[in-house]
Parts: sequence; structure tokens; C-alpha cells
Amino acid sequence: MSELENSGKSKLGYLIVAVSVIVGIAAVGAVGYLSGAGWFGYRQIMYGNAQVYLLNMGDEPLEVTVEERESVEVPPEDARAVDVVGGESQLVVRNAAGEVVERHTVFVDNSHALLKLTKDGCLVASDVGAFYGRGGEGLEFVEMIEEEQQLYVPGTTNVIWPRQTFPRKFAREGGDAIWLELVGCSLLEQEEFLRAYLDVRLGNRLKKAKGAKE
Repeated sequence: MSELENSGKSKLGYLIVAVSVIVGIAAVGAVGYLSGAGWFGYRQIMYGNAQVYLLNMGDEPLEVTVEERESVEVPPEDARAVDVVGGESQLVVRNAAGEVVERHTVFVDNSHALLKLTKDGCLVASDVGAFYGRGGEGLEFVEMIEEEQQLYVPGTTNVIWPRQTFPRKFAREGGDAIWLELVGCSLLEQEEFLRAYLDVRLGNRLKKAKGAKE
């Protein structure tokens, strides 16, 4: 076999190896892309993992598709929490007939998010870090979420959703401890009554959580 033939085969071998490496790298990157984490999972690295709490206070079931993945049905006056990769996510809301009724773009950076699927119901976001040894003086209002507001991003993954049992503790690195609670919309304009109502609700929730742990 001539030296020229050996050289040609050697170059061909290198080329095959190089192509195999490139294909392998592309395949690894595609896994992250197809899972919604972006090429090579960059979204997960930069923005972490999160939950979007889908709250349906309307009178009909709604179906939500996140990033063109499997859809989740949210019954009327109910909620579902879905896991997402941080960064920007596209959510499509459909009614029982399959018609698109809303589209939402949700961006989270190491934070969970609340998405009201209809313009019904009001909530209050409160910092309850004082009850987890984080200082402060009891319950502190953070944001009043009125009917028209559908998206709320608290800037933390330490979130207690409406009707959820209070946890024993929170991760320090997760951020502030935020409690979201449904309230009558009229209470948002009456802070004194709102605080009294939430103090009672908070006491009951903490007592219930303590009983569940014992």
C-alpha cells in the first residue's frame, strides 16, 4: 500500500472521529433544548428550576400548555402547579372547546410564579419570614394582587401557595418566605380589616401545620 493511500485513510479516520464528536455534542445539546432547558441546559444553569401556580377562579375548566409540552387541565375554582425551567416560558390557555383564549409569556429567574388564568379573584402576598426565624415583626404585606393583575413573580422559590400546608422550614438560598392567600377583593382597600383577617388565617394555618407535624 502506498504512502499516499495510508495518508488518505488516516485523514478519513480523523474526519470520521471529528464528525462523531460533533454529532455527539449536538445530541447532548439537543436533549436540553427538547426538554425546554435550552441548548446544553443553559436556562437551567442561569435561571434555575421553578413552579408556575395556575389559578383558575373562573366557572369553566381551562387547559394550559407550557412550552408546547403536555397540557394540564385546571378545574374551575381550583389550581395546579407545574414545573418549568427558569427563563422565558410560553403558556397557552384553551377553553373546554379547545379554543385559545389567552397566551402568556412568563419570565422567572430563580423564582416561582403565580398565573391567574382569568381576571377573577384577589390575593395578597405577605412575607412570613418572621415565623421562620428570619427577623421582622410578624406578617408583612408585600403586594396586593387585584382582579386585573394575572401574573405575579415574587422573586423567590420559598412560596406557600393558597391552601398549601405551611412547611417546617425554608431553604436559606431560596429567598424570602412569601405566603399567597386568596382574599375578598373589597378587603384590599381596608388594610386594617385585611390584616385582622390574615392574622386569623395565618394562626389557623400555622396551628394546622404544627398539628400535621406532631
